[in-house]
Amino acid sequence: MRGQVFRRDEGRCRLCGRICGVRPRDWVADHIVPKDQGGLDELSNLRLLCRDCHENRHDRGGARLCGCEVDQKPPIDKDAFAHLDHIVPLSKGGQHILSNVQTLCRKCNITKSDTLPVIGDSLCLQAG
Repeated sequence: MRGQVFRRDEGRCRLCGRICGVRPRDWVADHIVPKDQGGLDELSNLRLLCRDCHENRHDRGGARLCGCEVDQKPPIDKDAFAHLDHIVPLSKGGQHILSNVQTLCRKCNITKSDTLPVIGDSLCLQAG
């Protein structure tokens, strides 16, 4: 099935658009809905990701900019679930590339909205 994913996605990472090498270690057939959340091993639930995007997708740390603790599992508290944020918003000319995305908690991402980042300001509403 990995070969089918590679051919369907034309060898491109579905997140950053990078062309992946043909060697199996260069890319991952990623489950869109993770198996531990009921996702199936079906072509419709798989996408090609480069190794960097796959590692970032499964990073278990806190939010990159605001520092709030985020959980990668289905949220009990929806405000604690990680949101993908464009550092420079798409509406302001930002691109949907790995170097322009970060994780924020839901509340901080909604508050940031489509504003440009201000260097030195703390984004996190939950930080003390």
